[in-house]
Amino acid sequence: IFLGVGLYRRKEKRTRGKGKSKSPGFVHENRIIRGEVPEKHLISEHGLYYKVHLLDKHDTGFYPDMELARKWVIENVEGKKVCNFFSYTCGFGLAAKKGKCISVDNVDSSRTALQSGRENYRANNIEVISREFSNFTMKEYCRQFTKRSRTLEKQNEKKSSRENTGEAPKLKQQKKFDIVIIDPSPPTKPEETSEIYQRLEYYALNFKYALPILENEGLVLLSLHCKDLPNEVFKNHFCSFQEKKVELV
Repeated sequence: IFLGVGLYRRKEKRTRGKGKSKSPGFVHENRIIRGEVPEKHLISEHGLYYKVHLLDKHDTGFYPDMELARKWVIENVEGKKVCNFFSYTCGFGLAAKKGKCISVDNVDSSRTALQSGRENYRANNIEVISREFSNFTMKEYCRQFTKRSRTLEKQNEKKSSRENTGEAPKLKQQKKFDIVIIDPSPPTKPEETSEIYQRLEYYALNFKYALPILENEGLVLLSLHCKDLPNEVFKNHFCSFQEKKVELV
């Protein structure tokens, strides 16, 4: 709603899939009800500015329902290293910067979304550092650090075994994060949505990817698009991970 400017209505309906894939689709029923609506403009939340595109059929560039999660990030990341997966237009990245994190890596498979994230940084006078924007899937990003970790372990073993002049060898360390944010899109494939357990596996897989790059006392902020998922089912499933001490709050 734009007071004194215009009123815009967005409506999205999921449809049943057709053909062999049976993948669901969407029907968009968007229209301007009154006045005019700017194609691109800035909105503000917690002192940050975000570029939005209300007239875009698919991506407005902003999800208001994650406001409390962004607020939590602002309040809890000071002095921490953050990794923001499925970063989209880097809303969590902006929140982390406002919260005075040490660093934040924004990771997304869409170059267009990352470019929008850079524009959001500039809209808030935040320096755009190229290494903080990574065009990878979560799996690709985490795998490169897993491989690097194995290589470093071998290098460190060799250094430790060498005779030295009394000085301790300088061992390289794998890149790890204090807070990992995982905010994936809802599953759309029929095999991922038919049963609660299968949907849970979709999110659990992303959770597993994050564990090798998470500090021992690190936190994971995981967004689930499963409003019908019982809390006990969720807790029992995720507490089964033994790689690290996992505490659910």
